[in-house]
Amino acid sequence: MSSCIKDLFIEEFLNNNLIPNDEVFTRFVNFSEFLIKENTKYNLTSIVGLESILIKHFIDSIVGFEHFIALDQSKNQSGINFIDFGTGPGFPCMPILIYDLFSREEKLIKSYSLIEANQKKCKFLNKAIKILDLGKVDINVQVERLENASYTASKSKILLTGRAVSKPEKIFKNLSSFMSKNNLDILEFLYFAGPNNTFQDRYSFSAPKSKKQYLASKSYSKEYAFSKDKYSREIILYQILTN
Repeated sequence: MSSCIKDLFIEEFLNNNLIPNDEVFTRFVNFSEFLIKENTKYNLTSIVGLESILIKHFIDSIVGFEHFIALDQSKNQSGINFIDFGTGPGFPCMPILIYDLFSREEKLIKSYSLIEANQKKCKFLNKAIKILDLGKVDINVQVERLENASYTASKSKILLTGRAVSKPEKIFKNLSSFMSKNNLDILEFLYFAGPNNTFQDRYSFSAPKSKKQYLASKSYSKEYAFSKDKYSREIILYQILTN
Protein backbone atom coordinates (compact mmCIF):
# COMPACT_ATOMS: atom_id res chain seq x y z
CA MET A 1 0.00 0.00 0.00
CA SER A 2 1.47 3.33 -1.07
CA SER A 3 1.96 5.88 1.69
CA CYS A 4 0.43 8.46 -0.67
CA ILE A 5 -3.13 7.23 -0.09
CA LYS A 6 -2.68 7.32 3.69
CA ASP A 7 -1.28 10.85 3.46
CA LEU A 8 -4.31 11.86 1.37
CA PHE A 9 -6.64 10.12 3.84
CA ILE A 10 -5.19 12.11 6.75
CA GLU A 11 -5.19 15.37 4.77
CA GLU A 12 -8.80 15.02 3.62
CA PHE A 13 -10.06 14.02 7.06
CA LEU A 14 -8.30 16.91 8.77
CA ASN A 15 -9.41 19.41 6.12
CA ASN A 16 -13.02 18.37 6.79
CA ASN A 17 -12.70 18.42 10.60
CA LEU A 18 -12.84 14.64 10.82
CA ILE A 19 -10.75 12.38 13.04
CA PRO A 20 -8.32 10.16 11.08
CA ASN A 21 -7.08 6.99 12.74
CA ASP A 22 -5.66 3.63 11.75
CA GLU A 23 -8.86 1.70 12.51
CA VAL A 24 -10.87 3.80 10.06
CA PHE A 25 -8.06 3.88 7.48
CA THR A 26 -7.63 0.09 7.48
CA ARG A 27 -11.34 -0.47 6.94
CA PHE A 28 -11.51 2.22 4.27
CA VAL A 29 -8.72 0.43 2.37
CA ASN A 30 -10.20 -3.05 2.87
CA PHE A 31 -13.67 -1.93 1.81
CA SER A 32 -12.39 0.04 -1.18
CA GLU A 33 -10.10 -2.67 -2.48
CA PHE A 34 -12.91 -5.23 -2.21
CA LEU A 35 -15.27 -2.81 -4.00
CA ILE A 36 -12.77 -2.32 -6.82
CA LYS A 37 -12.26 -6.07 -7.14
CA GLU A 38 -15.98 -6.94 -7.14
CA ASN A 39 -16.79 -4.03 -9.44
CA THR A 40 -15.15 -5.90 -12.31
CA LYS A 41 -17.80 -8.63 -11.86
CA TYR A 42 -20.95 -6.71 -10.96
CA ASN A 43 -20.60 -3.09 -12.13
CA LEU A 44 -21.30 -1.78 -8.63
CA THR A 45 -20.15 1.81 -9.11
CA SER A 46 -18.71 4.15 -11.72
CA ILE A 47 -16.38 5.64 -9.10
CA VAL A 48 -13.24 3.50 -8.92
CA GLY A 49 -9.76 4.05 -7.56
CA LEU A 50 -8.84 4.59 -3.91
CA GLU A 51 -8.58 8.38 -4.18
CA SER A 52 -11.98 8.74 -5.86
CA ILE A 53 -13.68 6.37 -3.40
CA LEU A 54 -12.10 8.23 -0.48
CA ILE A 55 -13.29 11.65 -1.61
CA LYS A 56 -16.52 11.03 -3.51
CA HIS A 57 -17.88 8.26 -1.28
CA PHE A 58 -16.27 8.33 2.16
CA ILE A 59 -15.65 12.04 2.76
CA ASP A 60 -18.94 13.05 1.14
CA SER A 61 -20.97 10.59 3.23
CA ILE A 62 -19.31 11.24 6.58
CA VAL A 63 -19.25 15.03 6.29
CA GLY A 64 -22.97 15.14 5.44
CA PHE A 65 -23.82 13.06 8.49
CA GLU A 66 -21.57 15.17 10.72
CA HIS A 67 -23.48 18.29 9.66
CA PHE A 68 -26.68 16.53 10.74
CA ILE A 69 -25.18 15.62 14.13
CA ALA A 70 -23.97 19.20 14.65
CA LEU A 71 -27.49 20.63 14.23
CA ASP A 72 -28.27 20.59 17.93
CA GLN A 73 -25.35 19.95 20.26
CA SER A 74 -27.68 20.00 23.29
CA LYS A 75 -29.69 17.08 21.91
CA ASN A 76 -28.75 13.51 22.81
CA GLN A 77 -28.00 12.07 19.38
CA SER A 78 -27.22 8.53 20.53
CA GLY A 79 -29.56 5.62 19.86
CA ILE A 80 -30.21 6.41 16.19
CA ASN A 81 -31.83 3.65 14.14
CA PHE A 82 -30.31 4.22 10.72
CA ILE A 83 -32.04 3.22 7.47
CA ASP A 84 -30.29 3.74 4.12
CA PHE A 85 -32.44 3.10 1.04
CA GLY A 86 -31.13 2.72 -2.47
CA THR A 87 -27.79 2.18 -0.78
CA GLY A 88 -26.14 0.59 -3.83
CA PRO A 89 -22.76 -0.76 -2.71
CA GLY A 90 -23.17 0.94 0.67
CA PHE A 91 -23.32 4.72 0.35
CA PRO A 92 -23.73 6.77 2.41
CA CYS A 93 -24.22 4.08 5.08
CA MET A 94 -20.93 2.17 5.14
CA PRO A 95 -18.58 5.16 5.58
CA ILE A 96 -20.88 6.55 8.28
CA LEU A 97 -20.97 3.14 10.00
CA ILE A 98 -17.18 2.77 9.95
CA TYR A 99 -16.63 6.30 11.24
CA ASP A 100 -19.22 5.96 14.00
CA LEU A 101 -17.83 2.63 15.21
CA PHE A 102 -14.14 3.52 15.17
CA SER A 103 -13.87 7.28 15.68
CA ARG A 104 -16.28 7.97 18.55
CA GLU A 105 -16.04 7.08 22.20
CA GLU A 106 -19.84 7.03 22.37
CA LYS A 107 -21.48 5.39 19.38
CA LEU A 108 -24.43 7.36 18.00
CA ILE A 109 -26.06 4.67 15.88
CA LYS A 110 -27.89 1.74 17.44
CA SER A 111 -28.90 -0.24 14.35
CA TYR A 112 -28.36 -0.21 10.60
CA SER A 113 -30.83 -1.24 7.89
CA LEU A 114 -29.58 -1.18 4.31
CA ILE A 115 -32.25 -1.42 1.62
CA GLU A 116 -31.25 -2.11 -1.98
CA ALA A 117 -33.25 -3.65 -4.82
CA ASN A 118 -30.20 -5.00 -6.69
CA GLN A 119 -29.39 -8.50 -5.46
CA LYS A 120 -25.76 -8.41 -6.61
CA LYS A 121 -25.12 -5.21 -4.66
CA CYS A 122 -26.65 -6.77 -1.54
CA LYS A 123 -24.46 -9.83 -2.01
CA PHE A 124 -21.44 -7.55 -2.18
CA LEU A 125 -22.53 -5.73 1.00
CA ASN A 126 -22.95 -8.92 3.02
CA LYS A 127 -19.47 -10.08 2.00
CA ALA A 128 -17.96 -6.65 2.72
CA ILE A 129 -19.49 -6.57 6.21
CA LYS A 130 -17.76 -9.87 7.04
CA ILE A 131 -14.42 -8.66 5.66
CA LEU A 132 -14.48 -5.42 7.68
CA ASP A 133 -14.39 -7.09 11.11
CA LEU A 134 -16.93 -4.71 12.63
CA GLY A 135 -17.46 -6.57 15.87
CA LYS A 136 -20.94 -6.71 17.39
CA VAL A 137 -23.12 -4.43 15.31
CA ASP A 138 -26.84 -4.66 14.53
CA ILE A 139 -26.89 -4.51 10.73
CA ASN A 140 -29.39 -5.89 8.27
CA VAL A 141 -29.14 -5.92 4.45
CA GLN A 142 -32.45 -6.31 2.64
CA VAL A 143 -32.94 -7.03 -1.07
CA GLU A 144 -36.02 -4.93 -1.71
CA ARG A 145 -37.38 -1.66 -2.98
CA LEU A 146 -38.17 0.93 -0.32
CA GLU A 147 -41.93 0.81 -0.80
CA ASN A 148 -41.98 -2.97 -0.22
CA ALA A 149 -39.31 -3.19 2.48
CA SER A 150 -39.92 -4.50 5.98
CA TYR A 151 -38.50 -2.81 9.06
CA THR A 152 -38.01 -4.75 12.29
CA ALA A 153 -35.65 -2.58 14.37
CA SER A 154 -36.74 -0.07 17.01
CA LYS A 155 -39.31 2.52 15.93
CA SER A 156 -37.74 5.28 18.01
CA LYS A 157 -35.24 7.83 16.65
CA ILE A 158 -35.38 6.60 13.05
CA LEU A 159 -33.14 8.37 10.57
CA LEU A 160 -33.74 7.49 6.92
CA THR A 161 -31.05 8.47 4.41
CA GLY A 162 -30.75 8.45 0.65
CA ARG A 163 -28.17 9.87 -1.72
CA ALA A 164 -29.29 11.21 -5.12
CA VAL A 165 -31.58 8.22 -5.68
CA SER A 166 -34.66 9.64 -7.44
CA LYS A 167 -36.97 12.61 -7.99
CA PRO A 168 -38.67 14.07 -4.88
CA GLU A 169 -42.22 13.06 -5.80
CA LYS A 170 -41.24 9.44 -6.35
CA ILE A 171 -39.21 9.32 -3.14
CA PHE A 172 -42.09 10.57 -0.98
CA LYS A 173 -44.60 8.30 -2.70
CA ASN A 174 -42.42 5.26 -1.98
CA LEU A 175 -41.69 6.52 1.52
CA SER A 176 -45.41 6.73 2.32
CA SER A 177 -45.82 3.06 1.37
CA PHE A 178 -42.83 2.10 3.54
CA MET A 179 -44.14 4.01 6.56
CA SER A 180 -47.67 2.64 6.17
CA LYS A 181 -46.50 -0.95 5.71
CA ASN A 182 -44.36 -0.78 8.85
CA ASN A 183 -46.73 1.31 10.99
CA LEU A 184 -44.29 4.19 11.34
CA ASP A 185 -45.81 7.51 12.38
CA ILE A 186 -42.67 9.62 12.62
CA LEU A 187 -39.12 9.67 11.29
CA GLU A 188 -36.41 12.02 10.08
CA PHE A 189 -35.29 11.89 6.45
CA LEU A 190 -31.79 13.12 5.56
CA TYR A 191 -31.33 13.43 1.82
CA PHE A 192 -27.94 13.89 0.15
CA ALA A 193 -29.00 15.99 -2.83
CA GLY A 194 -27.14 16.69 -6.01
CA PRO A 195 -26.73 20.12 -7.62
CA ASN A 196 -29.82 21.91 -8.94
CA ASN A 197 -32.17 19.75 -6.89
CA THR A 198 -35.89 20.58 -6.88
CA PHE A 199 -36.82 19.66 -3.31
CA GLN A 200 -39.55 21.88 -1.82
CA ASP A 201 -40.12 22.95 1.79
CA ARG A 202 -43.23 20.82 2.35
CA TYR A 203 -44.81 17.72 0.90
CA SER A 204 -48.19 16.21 1.72
CA PHE A 205 -48.62 12.66 0.53
CA SER A 206 -50.59 9.49 1.19
CA ALA A 207 -49.84 5.80 0.99
CA PRO A 208 -51.39 4.26 -2.16
CA LYS A 209 -52.85 1.24 -0.33
CA SER A 210 -54.03 2.94 2.87
CA LYS A 211 -55.82 6.06 4.05
CA LYS A 212 -52.86 7.35 6.03
CA GLN A 213 -51.71 10.88 5.24
CA TYR A 214 -48.18 12.12 5.82
CA LEU A 215 -46.60 15.55 6.02
CA ALA A 216 -42.91 16.15 5.30
CA SER A 217 -41.54 19.51 6.44
CA LYS A 218 -38.04 20.70 5.66
CA SER A 219 -36.33 21.59 8.93
CA TYR A 220 -32.77 22.16 7.70
CA SER A 221 -30.64 22.33 4.60
CA LYS A 222 -26.96 23.01 4.13
CA GLU A 223 -24.61 23.12 1.18
CA TYR A 224 -21.09 22.00 1.91
CA ALA A 225 -17.88 21.75 -0.04
CA PHE A 226 -15.30 19.03 0.46
CA SER A 227 -11.93 18.01 -0.94
CA LYS A 228 -10.47 21.52 -1.14
CA ASP A 229 -13.76 22.86 -2.53
CA LYS A 230 -13.62 20.70 -5.66
CA TYR A 231 -16.91 19.00 -4.87
CA SER A 232 -20.12 20.11 -3.21
CA ARG A 233 -23.29 18.59 -1.85
CA GLU A 234 -26.50 19.76 -0.21
CA ILE A 235 -28.07 17.86 2.65
CA ILE A 236 -31.79 18.36 3.28
CA LEU A 237 -33.47 17.23 6.47
CA TYR A 238 -37.22 16.55 6.63
CA GLN A 239 -39.38 15.80 9.65
CA ILE A 240 -42.07 13.36 8.52
CA LEU A 241 -45.23 12.86 10.57
CA THR A 242 -48.58 11.19 10.18
CA ASN A 243 -50.91 14.01 9.23
